[in-house]
Parts: sequence; structure tokens; C-alpha cells
Amino acid sequence: MEAEATPNPRKGIFASISDFIWKHGTFYRLHLSFFTIVPLIASGIFYGCNGRFHVSYLDSLFICYSAMTVTGLSVINLSTITPWQQALLYILMIIGDFTTVSWIMVLVRKWYFRNVCEYLDYQTRHHHPRPTPTKSRTLFLKSISSPVNMFKQREEVPASEINPTFELTEPTPHVTMNVLTNDPAGEDEEHFLADVRTFSSSPQAGSIALPQEPTFSLRSSGIALSPTAALQPRTLTIREGVAFPRRTATIYSPHRKVDPDLKKFEGKGGFPTPMTLLKKVLKRGAPKTYRNIERKMTMPYTETLTAKKVPWLSFDGLVVGRNSAFRTETLTDEQLETLGGVEYRALRLLSYLIPCYFVGTQLLAFIILAPWLSATTHYNSVFASQPKMVQKPWFSLFVILGSYSGGGLSLVDAGMVPFQGAYLMIFALGFVILAGNHALPIFLRFIIWVWYKIVGENSETGKTLSFLLRHPRRCFLYLFPSHQTWFLLILLVIFSVLEWVAFEVLNIGLPFFEQMPKGPRVIDGLFQGLAVRASGFAIIPLTSTSPALQFLYVVMMYIAVYPIAMTIRSTNVYESESLGVFEEAPDEEDEEPADLQKLEPRERIGRYLLWHLDRQMSIDIWWLVWGIFLVAIIERKNLLDDSKKWFDLFRVVFEMVSAFGGIGLTLGLPTENFAFSGGLRPLSKLVIIVIMIRGRHRGLPVGIDRSVTFPRELNPRANVKRKQGLYEENGNGIPAAQA
Repeated sequence: MEAEATPNPRKGIFASISDFIWKHGTFYRLHLSFFTIVPLIASGIFYGCNGRFHVSYLDSLFICYSAMTVTGLSVINLSTITPWQQALLYILMIIGDFTTVSWIMVLVRKWYFRNVCEYLDYQTRHHHPRPTPTKSRTLFLKSISSPVNMFKQREEVPASEINPTFELTEPTPHVTMNVLTNDPAGEDEEHFLADVRTFSSSPQAGSIALPQEPTFSLRSSGIALSPTAALQPRTLTIREGVAFPRRTATIYSPHRKVDPDLKKFEGKGGFPTPMTLLKKVLKRGAPKTYRNIERKMTMPYTETLTAKKVPWLSFDGLVVGRNSAFRTETLTDEQLETLGGVEYRALRLLSYLIPCYFVGTQLLAFIILAPWLSATTHYNSVFASQPKMVQKPWFSLFVILGSYSGGGLSLVDAGMVPFQGAYLMIFALGFVILAGNHALPIFLRFIIWVWYKIVGENSETGKTLSFLLRHPRRCFLYLFPSHQTWFLLILLVIFSVLEWVAFEVLNIGLPFFEQMPKGPRVIDGLFQGLAVRASGFAIIPLTSTSPALQFLYVVMMYIAVYPIAMTIRSTNVYESESLGVFEEAPDEEDEEPADLQKLEPRERIGRYLLWHLDRQMSIDIWWLVWGIFLVAIIERKNLLDDSKKWFDLFRVVFEMVSAFGGIGLTLGLPTENFAFSGGLRPLSKLVIIVIMIRGRHRGLPVGIDRSVTFPRELNPRANVKRKQGLYEENGNGIPAAQA
């Protein structure tokens, strides 16, 4: 009996690790840990697989991190390493690819639907009896409901909550929102936003009681107006049932009149920006087109769906908030299960579609490239001139994955430069560059749309595809609504044309450009433009190009992540959580700490400076600035060496931006085929490794994005306890950690 009562130490250790991960882990933290630990382990394996051409451990570490972060900077000639080392790099590029990581999140959420919620497929329920559920109904509700209901128990909503009371007194120019907490004790457990919200033109509305009478009351049953209402200041009180953020905010009316004299303080000193001028020209020159674009780019805050409007919905009255946030307060159990069923089927479809897309696009390029390259003898000298012979099919497979993932690694040490006239190869690699990077959301949505048109909306598959087209961001990180997808396509075309034209114009008169035939000039310029923002392959010697073009490439490498990152943030289904809807957030980045007056003068100054430092250092560009600064210090001797004119600060900046952007484009070394990083000191290489890891996580959601939310984060009970723990020590709405 005593032996049975003795706890298992191994079980305790594993349980503690599991509890720690679930308690403190977010998508961002686990992603960062994974991308830090896995290359570290792989570097030991890589170093242990050394062959005739020895690779130092630091270079092994560098190349493994470069492959895992799909950056593509190489400090060695990859043709010289062993096949086992090449295979390891191939595996690292696969598991570090954006498509692979996002597919894993689809599998996690699919598992959660099936095992935690014990969901039974809607179609299966028509053929088999429904099992008795053993899990909480609230868990299943949270898996499909909006974040507004995260801490709210399921119950019938009274009419007073559906039709809130508005008390208005005039006049006011516009309204500012503040919070007056007057909830009775314990009421917050039952109602998520039960406290009263007060709106007033006064900035001190949170501390000054305004007159309650006379009032202007609005209800669904009628309207009552006091004759003296216009003589009083206006107060808007909204009671339970309407979700607004706790933090002070300002709400503007789109029809308000603005004093013309105040326009001189708006924008850039009152001068119109290029976008403002473009909008004015488009509005006056093509008003219908402007209205259509404005209508498509404006997303309604809420809409009510009916079964007639969408094929996947079998009941009426589903209220959908901004970015597909479902409101499920008034739905029955059967309606909730139906709604969860269609989302589960969408996840299940994506769990098969994404790997098929990943393999299919690369397989198509391989079918085009490998047979042609094996049959032609024109490029045999390229492979024969290398230190070790690389088989053409293996080279094709490797370079295709490098293009798709953005890894940019090639088993031909000279990269794409020897293949300037290989049109079939250029088009095949250009296609997978688009498929795995810039155009991934565009291609995926196009495939789903075509599939939907083929199968029709009446089939089960058609209904699932319809749900994906209408609510893509509930299911997948890189799948967006129609107008955001068009936005990405427009930016892709604009950037590609800009880089293409710049290549053809800025290089006029340069020796390398004039020696190229006209055909490769055009095709190579297009390919180089696509590779600058993704794979990092160089098809022309970059050091021979125009300085203006090199600077343009630096800019494009830095901003390459922004179009998709901005779209991810703007379409976040849980965007309201980041705005402080659920609990009062700590001081915003652009707001000074509120408790400075409570501190001693010396502590106050230190806290203020630390706040400014944290605010500025959190900006992405500071990582890049400090990285360049440190490398400039470490490489001072080489930078000041007159015999190394090619070793200059611009080359350092170019390399660091390429590493930070995850591109892998390099100006190289004059005596070697690998990247400029290979000529740096060991400490500089470690700095670049840190920059590659940080750059891989730019624009990545932390954990509030629905498509990257972990199962434990969807548990309302755990979140209720967390929320209560934050506030239980304070009655003033300030988290205990900040008091």
C-alpha cells in the first residue's frame, strides 16, 4: 500500500512541465522556443555528419538557423557537404516553412473540436445516434463563439439586455467614452460587461456625476423625448448587452462638421498626403468606382445572416461581428452544434487541402524542371565544375523547396547566375516563389473559389467551401476575405512591376547588363524582383548592378513582410481582445504610466525613462539598428582596411536587412560563392543568428488570433479564474499585478 501511495517522480516532472507549458505558453512563445531549440539540436547532428570538407560548429549552427528560419544565407558551399547534411537542411526548411507551421495549428484546432468538445460531425448524426456528451457545453460554445462571450455563462438573454436603454441630453460636439463601475459584488461572474458605460463630451466624465433628468429614452417599443432635453449636457448610458472596451476611447461620427481652420493641424502640417490626393482624384474623376471600392474595403461591425443568404447556415438570426466573430447568446444547443459542425468540417477540409497544396505546387514545378534539366546537356559543366558532383534530380527538389519556403538555399554554389537563359527553370521557380510566399493567400482562396463553383453550393463540400470563403480567418492564418485578398494581389502587382521596371531602367549602360541578350534581360529582371522579397536567389551578380537598385532591394527586403502581416492584424477575429474588451489592459505603448505621481521623484524618473526605452526598443527596426551597430563594432578592422574596398558598411547593412527580412539575398564575397556572412568574424555571425530568429517572428500573432489559439486558451473556466485572480485584490478595476 505504501508503495502504491509513493508518487512517481517521472510523472511529477512531466506533469509539472506540461502544466508550465499550458499555463505560460502562447503560440508566439512556443513558436519562438521551437525555432530556437530545434536548430540548436540540428547543428550538433549537422556537425557530427561532417565529411571530407569539414564544417566548423559555428558555421553548422549558422546554416541550421538559416535553414530553419527560411532565411537562406549560407556561410559554406553547400555542394561540399555530405548528402546527410543536405537532407538535414531540407528537413529544416520543411518544418520551418510558413505553410507547415500554420497547418499544424489547423490540426491542433481540429483535434480540439473532436476530443475536447466531443463534437460529432453533423452529417454523421443523421446516420448514427447521438452519444451522450460528457464534456461541458460551455467548452463547445467557446470553440465557436466570439470572445465577447468568453466569460459569460450560457443563459437566455432578457429583453432588457437585447434592447438597451440610451439616456441622452444635448448638446455635445462628439462623445468620449469612460467607465463607471457600479456592479454589485459577484455580478461579474454572470455578466461579462455588466457595468455601466458613460459617454460624455467632458474629459472628466468618469469622476463627475452628470444630471440624470430629463432623459431621452430609446427602446424597441417606442421613443419618449423630454421637452427640456436640449438644454442639458448630453450623457449616453448603455447598460448590459453591449460590449465596449474598458479603456478610454473616442468615438467620432462620420457626419460631423469640422471647422475648416482646424484642418491645418491635421496630417503632415496640414499638407495633403499622396494617398489623400489620390482619393480626391479618384472620388471626383470616377465617383462610382470610388464608392464601389470604399464599400468593398469597409467591413460592417455586425450583420445578421439567414439561411437564404448563405448555403452553410440552416437557421436564421446568426449575428456576425467584425472579422467573422460569431455572437451566440440566443442560439439553441442544436444551432450551436450545427454552427460548430460547419467550422469543424472547414478545419477538416483544410487539414487535407493545405498539405496537398504544399506538395502539389512543388510537385508540379518538379515535373517541369527535373526531366528537362536531366535531359539537357547545356548545364552539365555547371555541375561538373563544383567540388562535389550533385545529382540533377536532387538539386531540382532542393532548389524548388528553397524557392517555395523562401529558404533560398541551392546546391549549385553560384546560385541562379549560371541559369540566366534557362527559361523553363526560371518560370518553374518563379511559380513556387509566388505559391509559397507572396501569393499563398491568393492561390489558396482561388483554389477554394474554383472548387466551390465546380461542386455547387447544395452539396456538403460546397457548404463547407462557402463557409471558408466567407469566414476564412476563423480557420487559417493565411486565408483572408475577398477584399483583403484583392488588396494583396494589387500590392503584389505594384511591387513586382516597380522592381521589374527599376531593374530594366537603372541598369542601362552597365557592362553586365549590356552583355546580356534582350530575352534574359526581361525575364531575369522579373525573376529577380520576385526573389528579392522571398527566396533571395540572385540570378545576376548583385555587386555589378546599379547602386540605386541595390538600395531599392534593401527597402523591398525590409517591407516584404508588411502586406501579409498588416492583413493578418486587420482580419484578426479576436481583434477586440487586443483593444482591452475583456479586462483593463496595462498602459498602452502610446500612454504614459498612470502611477508615476505615486512614486518618489527618483523612482518616477527611472520609471519614465524605462517606459520610453521599452516603447522604443519594442519597435522592430531597433533590432536591426542595434544588430548593424554591433557588427560595425566587431568588424571595425575590416571596415577600415584599405586593401578591402569591398568590405564596406553598406554591404553590412544589406546583409543584416536580408537576414532580418528572412530573404537571404547577399552581395557575396569577391573570392567565394557563399554569402557575405561567411567572411565575418564569429561574434558577428552570432549577432546575425539572433537577427534571423527575431526577423522570422515579425508580424506573427502572439496568441489572440483565432487561427493560432491553443485549446487551453479556449477554456472559459480557466479564463474566468485568471480574470478573477487579476482583479480579486483590487476593487478599482486595476489588475493586482499593477497595483
